[in-house]
Amino acid sequence: MKEKAYPAMSPSFGSQERVAERFLLQDLVPYVQEAVEEGSASQVLKLLERLHASDIAKLIQYLRGSLREKLISFIRPQLNPEILTRLDDTVREDVVALLGPEELASVVADLESDETFSVIEDLDQYQKREILESISSEERAILEESFNYPQYSAGRLMQREVTFSSSEWTVGQTLEYIAGEPNLPEVFLRCFRC
Repeated sequence: MKEKAYPAMSPSFGSQERVAERFLLQDLVPYVQEAVEEGSASQVLKLLERLHASDIAKLIQYLRGSLREKLISFIRPQLNPEILTRLDDTVREDVVALLGPEELASVVADLESDETFSVIEDLDQYQKREILESISSEERAILEESFNYPQYSAGRLMQREVTFSSSEWTVGQTLEYIAGEPNLPEVFLRCFRC
């Protein structure tokens, strides 16, 4: 069976950073929908391979019912956890229901604490308990602490991962430490020197 040539698969299509500039997401929806309807997981994955997680989340939101379920089944093996953080709350609930607690726990394990919290905070008590029981005790303690704060408060929304360095270190030494430490968050939004 010959694969169809979709626009996103063109070699001249460009890098991930250029996707938004050269091809509007809503123009991609019919191609993804067609590939999903045909049951072509390989076509779907090729169409999505250059998209950012937020664009894939939007695409998931455009699709309804069984098409959304099929799309999730195609991308499930390599589901980027960031997609879950970018979904509308109602759509996220549907996707979480498709994944189930164990798979969801595995997916959110790669997220920072604030992102994990945003994914699980609206789940029912049974789902929360299932996920919390499936993660490490350290991560569980961080997330459970977040539930103690009022909804929409800074304490509930903030990222809990923090690192400290010696006040004697130079900026260069601190950056060297951050770059060489594998257990730190991937992104630092603020650095404070006390």
